[in-house]
Amino acid sequence: MNKTIIKSSITKHLLALALLSIATFFSSLPWSLHGMNWGDSSMIFHFGNRLIHGTFPYIDYPYQIGYLPIILDGLAQQVFGEYYWASLLVSFTVKLATILVFYFAFQQFTSRIISVVICAGLAFLNPILYNIGGSNYVNLFLASTILFFILGFKTTDKKASWLYILLAGFCLALIMGARQSNAILCLLVTVGTILVYSLQNLKKYWLTLIIPFCTGLFVGIGSLTGFLVLHNALFYAVKQMFIDAGEKKNISTLYSILDGLSGGIYGANIWNVRRFMIY
Repeated sequence: MNKTIIKSSITKHLLALALLSIATFFSSLPWSLHGMNWGDSSMIFHFGNRLIHGTFPYIDYPYQIGYLPIILDGLAQQVFGEYYWASLLVSFTVKLATILVFYFAFQQFTSRIISVVICAGLAFLNPILYNIGGSNYVNLFLASTILFFILGFKTTDKKASWLYILLAGFCLALIMGARQSNAILCLLVTVGTILVYSLQNLKKYWLTLIIPFCTGLFVGIGSLTGFLVLHNALFYAVKQMFIDAGEKKNISTLYSILDGLSGGIYGANIWNVRRFMIY
């Protein structure tokens, strides 16, 4: 009886995933195969192409956000050829993965049909396949963080809960590898929320929430940092992402550091004030 129920549940999930894949496909590719997007998408395609020819961001050319989009784009071109459609395939995969992660998150609270309808709608919200400064990767990693937090708090299995919370911290850390400004803001909000929530029972949540979350966070950031160290790019990456990116907004080095640590808000506010004063 249990095997029949499990088999039926798997079949329904596979059907839902197939429907969402079709919705994502037809909401994206017909509108994206009309030439190259001469913005961040073409830039990441170009840098991914340079990667497979031996160059690396931060060392061989300046780059002021995370390197993960370039790495994955380069891998796709290595496998499928040095064509723009290989880059589109990566963007499509990231979009589909984000939709599916949201589907499983919604499934924790509502029916399968409602989850499919909501996620199909999300697929049509942004029909063009794009890669604006790694923001599509930010969406995927943040959605994964949310899903793992939900699973971690819902399960009654302590070991599974610990693992889910650890994965939530790991996925949150990966945002730093896509777009550091988003990562800093997400970290500040998440860490602040966890600390406030843990004050209810610090002894309990120290072991079940804070430690696994911080472990995943440190493993994720450590992995990203280690990859840069292996390529002798750590110093240049930190400088370009947290100092040069702020100075690009025409603010001093000190202010650019504050801008980097604030997720870009500090520099943006200064720029807006100057613009207001000029006009």
